[in-house]
Order: sequence, then C-alpha cells, then structure tokens
Amino acid sequence: MKCNVFLSSLLSLVYSINVAYAYTAGSVNIRVTGSVYIPACSINNSQSIDVDFGDIPINDVSSKKIVKSVSVHCPYNKGTPYIYITGNALNTANNNVLLTSMPNLGIALYQGDTDTPLKFGSSVTNGVDPLGHQIMTGLTSVNTEQSEFVFSARPYQYGNSLSLGSFNATANISISYL
Repeated sequence: MKCNVFLSSLLSLVYSINVAYAYTAGSVNIRVTGSVYIPACSINNSQSIDVDFGDIPINDVSSKKIVKSVSVHCPYNKGTPYIYITGNALNTANNNVLLTSMPNLGIALYQGDTDTPLKFGSSVTNGVDPLGHQIMTGLTSVNTEQSEFVFSARPYQYGNSLSLGSFNATANISISYL
C-alpha cells in the first residue's frame, strides 16, 4: 500500500511538472511601445489667419501696420511658450521678414504690437522637433489653456523700387510649451 501511495504521488508530481512545463513552453514576450510628446497649441481654431493690407499708396508703404489677435488653445501649457514660423524668409538681421510675391517687398512680423521681432526658424527643440523662438510678448496669458496671441505685420521695402499691383505671402505658425 505504501508503494502504491508512493507511486501515485510520484506520478502526480511528474504530471504536474509536465502540465507546468506545457504552460511555460508556449509563452511569449509582451512588447510595449509608444511615445510621449508635447502637443502643439491650436491657433485660431485651426483656421487660416488673413492679414489684408488693402490698398497701400506707394509713397506710404512702410507706415502701414496691421495688428492681429488670434485665439490660442494649449492642452499642455506648462513651462515656456515658443512660436515656430516657417515660410520664405528674407535674410535680414532680425530674421523676421516674410518674402512676398512682389519684388523688393516683404512683410516684417513682430510679437504683439511692439518692435520685438517674430523670428523665422528655430533656436530650441524639444529633443525631437523644432519649437521656434521664445514668445517674449504678445501672448495675453501664459501657462493657461486659453489665451490670445497678438502679432503685428508691416510692409518692408528692401529694394530700390516697388512695382504696382497686388502681392501675397504665406507662412505657417505653431505655438508649443516646453
């Protein structure tokens, strides 16, 4: 009887080892991936921003100025705000002049209603993407989800003479916090 109990216990042990082995032999690794990022703010409800200078007398081009205020919604708003502008920029000392379709005419962009240049390109990255340049003025409220960004635009003559006719230019902007 002791032999039967021993044999029965031994068979149960072997069976449980085989069952355990069967469960682990087919195991697979779980691989988890993803990325964490800082979302860009939504500017002007993701609608185009129109800056219309209308008709400008040729003898008064440089004195015309448009000030625009656009809504900014930032789901992530901790840290320092940056603005990133891309477009065909004129190579100037301030790096803030957008080339237009008219020869010798650009549009100088400024933060707020000031003389603080709204520079093209980027001086800061988040480690992956360019963030642009720090917003020094023009953002009505910093570190809040809802705000307004104010900027100004002025015609900028960089050549000897201007042509008559219409002009246009396009740039892209984004605002992010870091």
